[in-house]
Parts: sequence; C-alpha cells; structure tokens
Amino acid sequence: MAVDTELRIVGWSTTMADVTGVAGPDALGRPCWEVVAGRDERGEAVCVPGCQIARATWSAGGARRLRLVVPRGGGRVEVEVSTSMALVE
Repeated sequence: MAVDTELRIVGWSTTMADVTGVAGPDALGRPCWEVVAGRDERGEAVCVPGCQIARATWSAGGARRLRLVVPRGGGRVEVEVSTSMALVE
C-alpha cells in the first residue's frame, strides 16, 4: 500500500487485497484508515485520521514496524506492517 500526504491510498497491492478483502479499485483514493481500519493487539484503533505512525515515519525519514489486527469479512487477521518513506518529485 502507498499513501499520499493526505493519507489517501494511491497504491494497493494484491497482498493488501488478499489481507483485507478489499479490491484495488475499491481502495484507491480512499483514506487509508477507512480501508485498513487497523487496531493494536488490545483492540485500540491505530488507523485513524492524522495517523501518527505515518507522520512519525515521514518526519524521521526511516522505517517503522508494528503489528495490526485488520478486519476481513466477518473476522480479523493479524499482520505485521513496515512503513517507509519515498519522495516523489
């Protein structure tokens, strides 16, 4: 998955489609927090407007890893997410 500075999805892989059950055309252009809807292991929302994980990654310029619980259909799946920053000019 790739997002722009407004956290709208601009790239969606087949892996993300498999994990979330959301097809690429349905994900593209939407806010990432709406599509991924990730939570931590305690059930607290991680994917929210103004995502601190994305902001921290952009300001630090480095990668972060975290575990998320993502809804899929009527269930959920646990995933490990890595974030990194790429500048496009």
